[in-house]
Amino acid sequence: MRLIRRGLAVGVLGLSAVWLPTAWCQPQAASAAATAAPASQAVDAPPARDIVIDGVLDEEAWRGGPWHSGFTAPGSGAAAATSTRFAVRHGEACLYLAAVMDEPLIADLKHAATGRDGRDLWRDDCVEFMVDPTGDRVEYVHLAINANGALYDSQVRQGGHVATREWNSTAAVAASIGAAGWSVEVALPFADLGLEARSARQPWAIQVARERHATGKLELSAYVPSGGSFHVPSTYAPLHLLEADLSRFLWEVRVPQNDLVVGTPDGLRYQFQAAIGNGTGAARDAVLTAILRNPSGERRSTTAARLATLGPSQSVALEVPVPATGRSLLTLEIADRERPDAILARRQAPVVLEHTPVRLTVLRPCYRDTIYATEALGEVVVRAELLLPAEARRGAAVTARLQSGEGAGGAIIASAEAVADGGAVELRLAAGGLPVGRHRLAVEAALADGRRLEAETAITRAARVDHEWRLDEERVLRHNGEPVLPYGWFSAPADEAAALATEGVNVILDYNAQWFPPERTLAWLDDLHRHGLYGTFYPWPSAAFMKTLSGPVSPEDEAALRARVRAFRQHPALMAYYLWDEPELRPLEPERAEALYRIIADEDPYHPCIMLNDSLPGIHAYRLGGDILMPDPYPLFVRGGLSGRPIEHTARFMRACREASAGGKTWWITPQAFDYYMNKENSRAPNLVELRNQQLQAVIHGARGFIWYTYSHRHNVVDLDLGMPFIGREAARLRDAILAPERPGAVTWEAEAAEHLQAALRRVGDDLVLFAVNTRTAPQNATFTLAGDVPKALYVVSEGRTVTLDQGRFSDRFDLYEGHIYTTRRDLAEGPTLADAQAAIARELAARRKPGNLALRDLGTTVTASSTHTYAGALWMTTDGAVRGNGWRDGTPKEYPDWLQVELPQPAAVGRVEVYSGTITAAEVQVQQDGQWRTAGPLTPQPEGPLVARFTPLPAAAVRVVITQGREDLSAITEIEIYGE
Repeated sequence: MRLIRRGLAVGVLGLSAVWLPTAWCQPQAASAAATAAPASQAVDAPPARDIVIDGVLDEEAWRGGPWHSGFTAPGSGAAAATSTRFAVRHGEACLYLAAVMDEPLIADLKHAATGRDGRDLWRDDCVEFMVDPTGDRVEYVHLAINANGALYDSQVRQGGHVATREWNSTAAVAASIGAAGWSVEVALPFADLGLEARSARQPWAIQVARERHATGKLELSAYVPSGGSFHVPSTYAPLHLLEADLSRFLWEVRVPQNDLVVGTPDGLRYQFQAAIGNGTGAARDAVLTAILRNPSGERRSTTAARLATLGPSQSVALEVPVPATGRSLLTLEIADRERPDAILARRQAPVVLEHTPVRLTVLRPCYRDTIYATEALGEVVVRAELLLPAEARRGAAVTARLQSGEGAGGAIIASAEAVADGGAVELRLAAGGLPVGRHRLAVEAALADGRRLEAETAITRAARVDHEWRLDEERVLRHNGEPVLPYGWFSAPADEAAALATEGVNVILDYNAQWFPPERTLAWLDDLHRHGLYGTFYPWPSAAFMKTLSGPVSPEDEAALRARVRAFRQHPALMAYYLWDEPELRPLEPERAEALYRIIADEDPYHPCIMLNDSLPGIHAYRLGGDILMPDPYPLFVRGGLSGRPIEHTARFMRACREASAGGKTWWITPQAFDYYMNKENSRAPNLVELRNQQLQAVIHGARGFIWYTYSHRHNVVDLDLGMPFIGREAARLRDAILAPERPGAVTWEAEAAEHLQAALRRVGDDLVLFAVNTRTAPQNATFTLAGDVPKALYVVSEGRTVTLDQGRFSDRFDLYEGHIYTTRRDLAEGPTLADAQAAIARELAARRKPGNLALRDLGTTVTASSTHTYAGALWMTTDGAVRGNGWRDGTPKEYPDWLQVELPQPAAVGRVEVYSGTITAAEVQVQQDGQWRTAGPLTPQPEGPLVARFTPLPAAAVRVVITQGREDLSAITEIEIYGE
């Protein structure tokens, strides 16, 4: 999820989320419109051999071939004061980068930093390389190097908004200082870059930048102009790897899964499974090496496996000696058997290694080891695993006892026994009469050699309360025993709750509770309750509380957190607690996240906790930090195109939730319902088809809830304003089918690109509902086969048509990104149609394009302002035709004058200006003529509607609204309209 423009919470989730270098934080000009680099700035990387990484650049590969220069200052575009030039080459296994920085003040060159990823590097003269190995301009690697050869490297995601410093490449780096400048040289292995199929079929992207300190002040310059920041990947230059064969580096690697630490005669061993996908186009005898590193040392283990050609990911079991328990870094390397030193793929993941000889997992009750008043559960089921060598556990007698109370001396309520020859057993204990309270569940394993191993946990019988929220065995949220499909928005205003309640919405997530005393949040919950809605929010005692990212929870922090939870836990409108937003980007220690979650769950057993992640490794790392996994897999939609990421990014994240929790946790989703890069010309919000596509993918892959990000863009984008209510109401009608048990294998399909078609069949009583969606970037036809007793016809939901089945088979067409929902229930299929919704969207779009309005964004106007508040909308929102929505707000409250101006694509006569604002009390309109501003007239309030200025038509190249007074000590404009008369 974006770490900007989130109300007051942004201060916590923005720059404090991850330390960012100086160049990253430069403010962008309010009118900056980021556009791709021209073809003339494309960078060619020819093949090269015999490059020695020493920083000297004396090889033939550097003397011949293209070099690139022409660096300019960010923002102003002025030529850099000193010259910088760079070149890119590639070898069989590496990308080679070189840069030469002229420096007339070489004696004053700043180069103090020597360590890896040091924060002091940014006080030195340094050069930066941003390399996107897919060309999608969404995710890339960032390298910064000073004249000592000190390296900072990170992975950057979300189009430049967030970075992970913990990622380390194995790049070879060197620098050299000469009499009139300095140079750097880098060999960046392809194996480190996570190459995908797209990496081999389309140009990459690159930006090179320089930070100069030798003059005593910071001077920034970059190869590609990109506004005020180096981190605008949409502007990066195309990078062509000439004659490069990248196929052998195309591997998908996901680790770890199903991991545990096992005791053996030779010591502890870390066992896990890695999901390996071979995208290289050939079956390969691959050597997989797993490496564990921590402060106690390094251990590695190698196994061999033949990986299938272009097939789905296969699971490979691995085992590594454990150097020591605690936090470690797991690295997985893939190489050809014939060349084990030539690494083809390398992935890293932090892991926490802990060992207990007997590991207990409570299977029933399924949620928080607690039996709730609204569930009829007659037995407790516990899985006991003996993490011992096979010979040690053979014949072990395992006994489980459920005892009254938490002490060891409590009366035995129930017991069970089993023999654990296979290492794991399930024991069932009667619990029908278990009294309210916490009770001890003790397990003992009697080994054949006479040793006895013990483990224990607690089983709780919860008391009946007025508002009980829990998750059931189908991962469905239940309120007082009744199933609920959570469906709502981030940051929707409470004063729109009544309208939202008619749109299928039942929950709103508030980002700002941690900034205010509990009374403010309780009043907000009161407002929601009056309209039948529920809320979720951060439970933290303060915003500062969220800045402690490591170490154990102090007694003082625990007491403050418990008190905060007690203030909210009995409110009838509280649905859940929202714990973390992309914690992997801070980064938060997973152990601390889990400890805080357990404190909240102990203090309030009746409300679940939500964990949001923005990465696949993050889902795995933080899976124990909450009850509900709710990732935000934004496709990042492109203006004039489709999406920056494949739209099936949604499905990948849903599958990761299933894998990370082994199906044992609930997962919801935060889909994209906003313009992600809202200040960039090539960005847009999703349309109705794309909104529905995301929703259907999530449903098909088991999502049990939806909280869309973010409401602040809704009224500005017609497809959001009218499309979201449509799919919200549709989801409400289909609630029972969405929440119904999954039925793997109940439907199969054939299609032109079957891998880009997703489907799932659900049964609700005697009724069937089939969800299907096309993720291909083109239309396709599909034929479905339903298993079991099937009907002769299915009604198509929201489309007003039917399909006929022949022996359980039928065919249908799917347009680009289109989804269809089929059902045996006529009444479920009836209602407003997609065609009706699209027609309404078209009418509203036409209504917003008022005849004669010269200010409309689509006409090519450009908006600038005297200042813009950090949390305001994009400037273009003031010219999008939406008089009700987000817009501009000045960044200098209590200071006047403020101004907002619209530059016309060509001069035109202007005689009337209308401004929609809830704050302006005094303002005038100025027009620009021959570069000079001339006052045209005052803005006058009307009894209803906008402020209006009418004057004799004047020729104008631009129109400016100058504000001299406003309510609430601020200036804000929702929409500006400009007319000839």
